[in-house]
Amino acid sequence: MSPKARRITGLVLIWLVGLALAASAGMKLAGMAEGESASAGGLDGLIRPLGVVELLSAVLLLVPLTHRLGLLLCTAYLGGAIAASIVMMGLAEALPAAILQALLWTGATLRTPDLLGPLLVRPAPVGAPPVRSSAAETPL
Repeated sequence: MSPKARRITGLVLIWLVGLALAASAGMKLAGMAEGESASAGGLDGLIRPLGVVELLSAVLLLVPLTHRLGLLLCTAYLGGAIAASIVMMGLAEALPAAILQALLWTGATLRTPDLLGPLLVRPAPVGAPPVRSSAAETPL
């Protein structure tokens, strides 16, 4: 896949997740969220604040200048949604949030391939000589 195609695919996935989160937030803010699951978990008074957090996370994800902060906030929000769904309703109910999380990170790594680079690089052992990047730096 070419770098341009990777970037476009990543952007499409990120926008799909962002729009899904914004739609979900809109439903929460309009009072159309699932009432029985919220009352079962004791979240009656928290639906609107959760909608605000979800909308803020989605907006930050979709704005290019703040997409990394949005990625972090959406990851945290969806992780909480997965955990709450598992505890309150069972494993199967956590599947939509888990799918959104997977699409979010797939899109983010396609859009920015070096995003996970620092996490995957093995550090040099303590006391190892520094690695030189080019022959021009070696002394004569």
